[in-house]
Amino acid sequence: MKKKFLITLVLMSLLAFLAIGIVNAPEVGVTCNPETITTPGGTTTITVSSDENVDGSITVITPITHTPYVVSITVTGGGSTSKVYPTDFTGASSTEIGEYEVIVSVANEEFRACFWVYFEVIPEIPFGTIMATVASFAALGVLIKKKRF
Repeated sequence: MKKKFLITLVLMSLLAFLAIGIVNAPEVGVTCNPETITTPGGTTTITVSSDENVDGSITVITPITHTPYVVSITVTGGGSTSKVYPTDFTGASSTEIGEYEVIVSVANEEFRACFWVYFEVIPEIPFGTIMATVASFAALGVLIKKKRF
């Protein structure tokens, strides 16, 4: 009987310590600004905020090759820290098109965000359309002039 009581007491104590650890977990926020990079080699600022002092890392995973780039961070309680991707990440670039995954690891927890990279291409269609229209009217004008004489 004493063994069961002792085991129960130990298990309840462990659960209480786990609950205290969960309650005291830091509140962490992660943002990417801008959330979309639209120029080759563009950058985004990843900001991590916390209500407690925390040390950890930011990992950015590329969308096509799934290459991880990591940088260490320290956030003071009630503050935030920012890192610029790809500038602050050794060997990183923003040349792959798609969704980049951002994983912030602090206080034995992971917090996630993402940002997108896509490139806008300005087509030459309007200029080509205008030139085709002008050429068509010019050809029509030449045809009309030849038929009159």
